[in-house]
Amino acid sequence: MEEAKFIVDGMLLGLGRWMRFLGCDVLFFLEKRKSMLVRIARSEKRIVLTRDTRFFQDHPEISVYISGENIKEQLREIRRRFLPENQPERYLTRCSLCNQLLIMVEKEYVRSRVPPYVFDNHHQFRTCPVCQRIYWEGDHTKRIKEVLNSLWEEK
Repeated sequence: MEEAKFIVDGMLLGLGRWMRFLGCDVLFFLEKRKSMLVRIARSEKRIVLTRDTRFFQDHPEISVYISGENIKEQLREIRRRFLPENQPERYLTRCSLCNQLLIMVEKEYVRSRVPPYVFDNHHQFRTCPVCQRIYWEGDHTKRIKEVLNSLWEEK
């Protein structure tokens, strides 16, 4: 089965970012023209996640209405609908800025691109092949993983 791909509108950018942390392919749609959103969704076979009831009513075949008021509730909805099992190996494998899959790089590659403390205390690094942002397992990633894992602990 083909993995679901998503687009979030301007009301759900926070959810989209957390979905990228989960490893989901999520585009951010920031334009006003909804016709463009529909065109992208159809051409790329993406599911539009929205809190816009009008858009959802007009395009139920390509959209899902997200009713949660906060990120945690919204993530639970995504988990229930699209992520039947926890896949921690996919966590933090996408660039949170541009959605590209990250690639592992040699430590030496990042020497001049990360703070000395980070270089000295971390051994695995990933980079985005598009925006060149560098990622490593810091304290923030541990907290993110805890939040993501907790989604499957709740009923």
